[in-house]
Amino acid sequence: MNTCPLLITAAAILAASCSDGGSSSTAATDANTDTAGTSETTTTTEGTTVGTTAGTSEGTAGTTAGTGSDSETTDTETDTTTDGEPGVVRVVYRKESAPDFVEIFAVDVVDGMVGAPMKVNLDPVGDESLSTLLRSSQDRRWLAYEMVSESMMGRNLHLADLHAPGTVTQVTVAPAPEYGTVIETRFSDAAELLIFSARADQDSGTDIFMVSLEGGQPGPTVRLNPATSPSDGVGGFTVSPDGTRIAYTGSIDDGIANAYLQNANTTDPGAPVLVSDNVDPAIAVGPAEWLDDDWILYRSDVDDDGIREVFVVDVSGAPGTPIFFDPGDTVTVRGPGMAPDMRGFAYFAGDGSYGDLYFAPFDGASFGAATLVNTIGPGGDVFSKEFAWSPDSSWLVYSAQHNTPMVREAFAVDMSGGAPATPIQVNGPLVPNGEINTMRISPEGAQLYYTAEQDSDSLELYRASLQPGQVGPDERVHAQTIDNSTEIIFEGEDWLMITGQIDGGVNQELFYVDLQAAPLTAEVVNAPHPDAGVKFGAEVSPSGRVIVYSAGIDPETIYLVDREGAGLGSSIEVAADVMFGITAVLEP
Repeated sequence: MNTCPLLITAAAILAASCSDGGSSSTAATDANTDTAGTSETTTTTEGTTVGTTAGTSEGTAGTTAGTGSDSETTDTETDTTTDGEPGVVRVVYRKESAPDFVEIFAVDVVDGMVGAPMKVNLDPVGDESLSTLLRSSQDRRWLAYEMVSESMMGRNLHLADLHAPGTVTQVTVAPAPEYGTVIETRFSDAAELLIFSARADQDSGTDIFMVSLEGGQPGPTVRLNPATSPSDGVGGFTVSPDGTRIAYTGSIDDGIANAYLQNANTTDPGAPVLVSDNVDPAIAVGPAEWLDDDWILYRSDVDDDGIREVFVVDVSGAPGTPIFFDPGDTVTVRGPGMAPDMRGFAYFAGDGSYGDLYFAPFDGASFGAATLVNTIGPGGDVFSKEFAWSPDSSWLVYSAQHNTPMVREAFAVDMSGGAPATPIQVNGPLVPNGEINTMRISPEGAQLYYTAEQDSDSLELYRASLQPGQVGPDERVHAQTIDNSTEIIFEGEDWLMITGQIDGGVNQELFYVDLQAAPLTAEVVNAPHPDAGVKFGAEVSPSGRVIVYSAGIDPETIYLVDREGAGLGSSIEVAADVMFGITAVLEP
């Protein structure tokens, strides 16, 4: 039986951590909480963090049906417009410029011609080295990178303008020394603000800083929160969807953790506005997340049972009274969380691997009693890391062992009536010892995609439509047999890419599937290659015209495929000996 996971890397990945200390800083995650109170699922983030595993991005990302990753994945939409010169694509990547020293470069490809590499980062100072974690703004205009110095025991933050490679602003932690310790960086959705948390040294508290990017020119660094003492500190910040406010958690000056709001304005951030109501220094508050521009959700283990309770607060005006929901004392609590339209809160409760899925309705003033979602099967057999809301909140999808022990299958629950309807099995009959591997809702919620050993022992990609009140019949997404499908890259509802081995072949290939065509067939994107061990990562240019992919495993080679030029299967080599995959693709 093939158990290769479907690895989905979204266009916005945020690596974050969460501490459970009474007044410690917490990183911004969302509603999945385990027995230690740490969080595991997705939030809305601004931009893309590129780390050592980056290299597969999504033109338009879908809804991930659960995640077992320790990092956060977030779905963002690619800007499909460009004011740049037609035919110009800029590819940003990292490679060694000297033994054991990696730097950032950009290359322009103009009408199939590859230009000379342009260095993006500043020259290092002293013993500086480039951090493996980078973050690009959602529009790919800006790249935040850190230079690490062991002798200075800190990280120096820089901001590179990818529209003008080599133009870099050094972002310092004012009024602290140049070398502090930068903890987390992110951009607002509109790329008008860079926000980061940092401390001046090991004995300092953590603060949040902002840099305005309006007008395409970085402004001075401004601290958001009031200065903290060494024993205090804030963190876990998130930006409201409209980009006007920042929520964060931690203690400012009293040793008591709480959630706060301030204006995302470098000229006048205003005073902190208290959102939570904690008064106990032994209780941790956080992480916090925006549900929309008017509501914030945060967690706090107020009853000391090892599970953080859920609180939501109306912040459309002055923050209202926190509204409380207790998911109980079950060993592990995770969840899809609050529905996108806030009709209720869904969560998994179980032993860490399998359990049940529940739903508690929310009317804007209080939570109703939780009801069981998986009302078929023996109970306690829902997989703990595969569930999701559809974008319009009308469906909950999950995988479970409802029919056969240790055989996961896909189920969808109609939530349009407000209460969970009877679950509907999505997949068709599986082959002996076959099972569902991973599920994914398409970006607009029209289809549920899943991988399964359904027609054969191969792991194939299928879909079923999610229509009002009914699930359409399952359909295979490609005519060929494709083994070991490991990645999926959506470009809206129109087309996607997957990787795998076609019709019994030994080589991994990158495939394109036109989802509007009939019949559905997977076309090879990449040029022929001899290496059976090659791994692919891919990104689509903002206009959707160009596919850029990396092949290999550190080092890798980056190639470009022009869908309107030479077409699929004709690759142009952009850069060789690349480290960590593709950093960014833009059309400046």
